[in-house]
Amino acid sequence: MTGSAPIPQGPGVTAPFPAPPAEGGGARLGWALAVAGLFVVLCCGGGTAAMVGFVVTQVAATDEQSKAVVGDYLDALRDADYDKAYDLLCDEQQQGISADRFEARERSRKRLESYEIGEMDITTGGVPVTERYRDGSIDGVTYFLEADPKSGQLEICGRE
Repeated sequence: MTGSAPIPQGPGVTAPFPAPPAEGGGARLGWALAVAGLFVVLCCGGGTAAMVGFVVTQVAATDEQSKAVVGDYLDALRDADYDKAYDLLCDEQQQGISADRFEARERSRKRLESYEIGEMDITTGGVPVTERYRDGSIDGVTYFLEADPKSGQLEICGRE
């Protein structure tokens, strides 16, 4: 027999290592799990709350910017400032029509007197507008907006 010496048997013999405490192990484990669970809930819950807050803030900011852009565009049309209105069009729209043709088209339409802008539909990029014209007629129109890839600003990119 080579190797290790046998462990002596009998009363009064001490173990070669101290035994772990047998009391309170369940309570410590329970406290440790409770603290870890609380930590997870706070971290995940805080992250979820932050994400929801971020999304709500972004939606509100986009809606506010959309109303400002559509309002500027309609103010320019109402005031016959066609150059300003043309500048608020997206690149795709500007490539499809020259500034002179845009002005001629807008001059041939009914003159805008007032308008009411609704809430932007985030999924479609559409902004509903109720337009009132000088001849007394009313029309429901939706303006579609897209972000300019260079500036990030919203621009008018269609009307329905």
